[in-house]
Amino acid sequence: MSVHYKFKSAVEYDTLPVDGVNISLVDLKEAIIQQKRLGRGQPFDLQITNAETNEVYTDEKTLIPKNSSLIVARVPIDPSLLKKPWENGRDSTALLLSNPANLMNTEDAAEAAEIDRKMKEHTDLTKMTGTEEDKINAMMAQSTLNFHPSKYVKLRNSNMAGKVPKEYKCYKCHQNGHWVHNCPLNNQDLRKSTGIPSMFLMEVKDANVPGAMITAQGKFVISLLQVDMEKHHGKGQAPVDRPSPPIELVCGICKELLRDAVLIPCCAAAYCDECIRNYLLNHACPSCEDESIGPEMLIPNRFLRCKCKEYDING
Repeated sequence: MSVHYKFKSAVEYDTLPVDGVNISLVDLKEAIIQQKRLGRGQPFDLQITNAETNEVYTDEKTLIPKNSSLIVARVPIDPSLLKKPWENGRDSTALLLSNPANLMNTEDAAEAAEIDRKMKEHTDLTKMTGTEEDKINAMMAQSTLNFHPSKYVKLRNSNMAGKVPKEYKCYKCHQNGHWVHNCPLNNQDLRKSTGIPSMFLMEVKDANVPGAMITAQGKFVISLLQVDMEKHHGKGQAPVDRPSPPIELVCGICKELLRDAVLIPCCAAAYCDECIRNYLLNHACPSCEDESIGPEMLIPNRFLRCKCKEYDING
């Protein structure tokens, strides 16, 4: 025996087994929610309608007969029907008694206060007077005193002052003995070595070494790849002295080795192509001061270009 139901957007009916000749509306809703796994998300209610008579069932105690065809729709639940936190079925006394630490003596408040006074007087529970049950309850209550909210200390930013606890470790340099706002590395922009294998790192003395990074243990390291690169490119070595190029290969404007040598037709002087083009835009010929020469009249000097290339390769 079963009932048949479907949601408004569904095409085919689903079957829900029923024990007996009928099922209550509240049990039907719970069964549909479990079968369709609708228990997540915002609170909602199910509106059940008879597919044949279009009757909407509203009373939770209504009995729905077997073999009924039903239309189910999800509707927002009325906020007034939601249970308030203070209506969860457990009063404040029940909540208090649910914590074993509060079970000093529930029968008599005066006796509970007396036990509390005795507990404060006698730290050693073996010397405490009272029943064995009272001692056990006192022990359970006393075991959580160190975690009472009144003992909470907020350590954050400017509130961190006074003596530094032994267990406190600066998260920036991973060392003990100082607050993070007093860390000696505050003025240094240090990278962390996170993600670099230790085999590619080399420890150094301090953070002033170029390329220094800090590890999770507070040690300063540099990358071995950086060291190899500096050795390969000869970083830090004195530059090799190179003889000055011949005078015929020197540009008369930039005084450097000719780059893309060109001849100026008025006096056949050689210059760098870029140097002489920029110069002629606002000036006359730098050698003979002929004002009729323009950048479009320059002649490439292939001979000097080959000579400059040979000098650049052979030195």
